[in-house]
Amino acid sequence: MRKGFSVTPLTAGADSLMTVRIGNNSAAALTGVGLSDTTVGARWPAALTNSGAIGAAQLSGCGAGASLVAGPGGQGFVLAGAEIAAGGECRVQFNVTSTTTGTHTNALPSGAVSNTQGFTSPASSAPIEVRDNALTVAKAITPTTVAPGDVALFSVAVTSFSLTPQTSVNFTDTLPAGMVYVDATTGGITPVISGGCSFAGGVPMPTPLAPPRRVSASTSPAPHRAAPPAW
Repeated sequence: MRKGFSVTPLTAGADSLMTVRIGNNSAAALTGVGLSDTTVGARWPAALTNSGAIGAAQLSGCGAGASLVAGPGGQGFVLAGAEIAAGGECRVQFNVTSTTTGTHTNALPSGAVSNTQGFTSPASSAPIEVRDNALTVAKAITPTTVAPGDVALFSVAVTSFSLTPQTSVNFTDTLPAGMVYVDATTGGITPVISGGCSFAGGVPMPTPLAPPRRVSASTSPAPHRAAPPAW
């Protein structure tokens, strides 16, 4: 048995697709398959709720007689009467959501899946992180090794985990010692800005052999050149 969420970290109030896969590795069909994944017994996280329809349409490979209903309070699910072919897999999928920030773990103990044949399912767990009004910053450089005078591409991505627009977003980036900006006329490229963001004060012009400069921007990939050694 395996379980996971399609989106994590998740913006508070948005949806993530939960998937549970129950496999049958035996040479014969597995019958009378059932699974109760609800807040009873603290299996299903109290902060996580179902989002959307729950029923037979959210099942695949579980047999014609399988049923799926929502757990108490619209949290989690109860699978019953499933049949899984030899070497097959029963899959449960539906959207979930949460407005409570933090990491919520859905933990299923060993033997959580019942069946007529008496096979024991392994323990399985899956965490989902929920964020609200949080900004994250990631930075990358390509290539990671350059010779003096070579051009490298720096990119910065600012991600918002909020359902509302974030305004007046700024950050300060200090270039590594010995690095200066270069534009398209001197071997670099024109900075590419995506996501509706723009530089707060314009793109600084390249300054050969100048010390690092501090730049305030909302988000931008921009080229940099390793300064040649002074003689």
